[in-house]
Amino acid sequence: MTERLGLGRQEKIKRKQDFKAVFDTGKRYSSSLINLVFSKQLTTQEDQPARRLGIIASRKVGNAVQRNRLKRFIREVFRVHQHDFKVPVYIVVILKPAAREATRESMQAGFLELCKKAHLL
Repeated sequence: MTERLGLGRQEKIKRKQDFKAVFDTGKRYSSSLINLVFSKQLTTQEDQPARRLGIIASRKVGNAVQRNRLKRFIREVFRVHQHDFKVPVYIVVILKPAAREATRESMQAGFLELCKKAHLL
């Protein structure tokens, strides 16, 4: 059996009400490339994963190709490090226009730095 790569449907925040719940109850951290909003999940249900990720990239970040490339990269960093999170958490990443010129290493370092600053890792 092959191992599934990428994030599953249940591991992504897609619905407006889920984003709203994170924004209403979450804490915010910011860097020059991204804003991070997270909400610790108090109860874990069996049908929902313990860690979920949502990404927001406005048109200011770039055209569709650039936005999707950045979102794929953030999802990959989250996927690789998702088992390192200490607590069940919902995370929303908001990409800033400066992320368009950033390197992959600086994006990864920025995301992980914000997660450590928020005591998630």
